Amino acid sequence: MLENKLIRDGFLEEISKSGYSKLLDKEIPNEFFEEFQTEIGFNPILLFPINSHINCYGILYERLKLYDKKNWQYDFVLAFNEYEAGGMTDIKSPHLKNSIDKIPENKFQNIIYRKLFLDLIFTYYN
Repeated sequence: MLENKLIRDGFLEEISKSGYSKLLDKEIPNEFFEEFQTEIGFNPILLFPINSHINCYGILYERLKLYDKKNWQYDFVLAFNEYEAGGMTDIKSPHLKNSIDKIPENKFQNIIYRKLFLDLIFTYYN
């Protein structure tokens, strides 16, 4: 829903890693999110959880030592951890863009890999 509105309103040019990287550079006004809430008919705050971002990855590689350093997910988690270590306060962070770059484009086409970034965008502006 949010992704579709971002496209319709011209903030997201394409569903790709490049499109999302460009989206992070843009300023999205509060009116956009007010319109979004009106369009869907409820407050969507519960659809975009805070503090749930990639905690499961952290458990897998910090506590259980289940990781493959040759795997793209490992590189993604390290890049995203840089963003988290910076306090997750800047949506335009180069660390966040770097984490996008670590995801293979064919995987990024699956919404589950984009949902993290949609959650971050929503929570950043709200």
